[in-house]
Amino acid sequence: MADPTPKSLDDFPLHNSASSPAFKGRVQEVRSHADKLVFGFVVLYVLLIPVASALTRPTGYFSLFLDQVYGPRDTQSILKVVGLAAFHTYSFSAVASVYGQTSHPDGYQISSPRLVKSQLRGFPHRLVAAHEALVDLFPLLGTTTALVLATQSMAKNSTGSPSATLIDKLFLHIFIKHFLYYIVYLADAPVVRSNLHTFSVSALLSVWYELYQGLA
Repeated sequence: MADPTPKSLDDFPLHNSASSPAFKGRVQEVRSHADKLVFGFVVLYVLLIPVASALTRPTGYFSLFLDQVYGPRDTQSILKVVGLAAFHTYSFSAVASVYGQTSHPDGYQISSPRLVKSQLRGFPHRLVAAHEALVDLFPLLGTTTALVLATQSMAKNSTGSPSATLIDKLFLHIFIKHFLYYIVYLADAPVVRSNLHTFSVSALLSVWYELYQGLA
């Protein structure tokens, strides 16, 4: 009887399929689609910057909305709302993530939480993934906020605070990412979720663009 033990990589079916022209062609096709998708999102990020700017100008819909529900906004407003976003990211959603992990048949595994996360499905998985998505983007929010506060002397209005549009753009990002996006993620609407994420990033990019214009 022939020895079935593989003697080389050529004896493995996976290796053979990976070396086949059909497999390589499929890989190239997937890479081509991925490149187009990335390019499309980059274009979308840029195109949404003026949309964020339009919503946060003094007569913009979002600024008027904030006038009604929040009132006057200044430097203290930035600290409060970013602090609320930090609480949501590192406390509220973190607790929700742990709660999601407890749905695993073996319960929450403090010794190997990442392994448990990879095995979750459905709503528990979305609780974990939504938390991780907030954690991934919060450093950009923190950096943008610090930059706004550090450069406020270069972009002041009559009250000595950063310009109203800068403040409202930070509010817009937090409203989209920490309220709409989080809810939609848990509701399992991936297309809407992806678009909201893109718009929230564009809101921050619009802050950077306004700061650049002020320094130019």
